[in-house]
Amino acid sequence: MDEPLTILVPARDEEHVIGKTVATLRRTFPDAEVIVADDGSRDGTADAAEAAGAIVFRLPRRGKGQALSAAERARPTRSLALCDADLSGELAPLLDGGGDLNVAGVS
Repeated sequence: MDEPLTILVPARDEEHVIGKTVATLRRTFPDAEVIVADDGSRDGTADAAEAAGAIVFRLPRRGKGQALSAAERARPTRSLALCDADLSGELAPLLDGGGDLNVAGVS
């Protein structure tokens, strides 16, 4: 059986895109746990992420790396995928490669 997947999404002031991103992740990976690490947003990022179905960690502003570390520590035994809050495109191939690390770039 495959190990459960957790998708970590760091976000700061991404209210305008985070809902779509979370909805896309939930649709593409329905069994995954989607966690948004809200890095001290001053807008409705956290609320939009929750409304779209993510678990949200509301953190003080510490930077993307600290936000990701805090979220990862909450789910240390799962397979992890890291995504930007404004991602787009076809996502499923990222997990089809079978590698330990797969990277998608934006062109």
